[in-house]
Amino acid sequence: MRRSLLVAAVAVAMLVLGRSASAQTVDELIARNTEAKGGLAKMRSIQTMRQARRMSLQGMEAPVVVYAKRPNMVRQEIQMGGRLVVMAFDGNTPWIVNPNTGTPGAIAVMGPQADAMRQDSDFDGPLLDYRTKGTTIELVGAETAGDGAEIIAPAPREALG
Repeated sequence: MRRSLLVAAVAVAMLVLGRSASAQTVDELIARNTEAKGGLAKMRSIQTMRQARRMSLQGMEAPVVVYAKRPNMVRQEIQMGGRLVVMAFDGNTPWIVNPNTGTPGAIAVMGPQADAMRQDSDFDGPLLDYRTKGTTIELVGAETAGDGAEIIAPAPREALG
């Protein structure tokens, strides 16, 4: 009787663990994230966004304001040393205005910086429609926090390629 009770307990534990592990697929985690933000329809109904924050750059604090508009336009304004630096992507060309370089007016950005600006202009971010965008997302595991809560550990950005 004791042995059959132990076997039954182990079987139940394996089922519960197996079920909880299978419930944590990348798609299910992304779906939970989307629902926590109000759902896909609500997220897609947002057409413009404004974010304000502060950043530390070379020992200086700088206010940053980012404006975004669907489908893929973004403008980032940074106040540095009393001057306004603007980096933007208008849907076609990434450009920058930086009075600190002595260059008057906007100049087109090329190479890796331009690629990063195009990628950052994705209004919905990297998770929504990630397969269509060609993004690879991998669940690399979960960790337990000090309070016993489970924390999902995403793969590092460089590992995603």
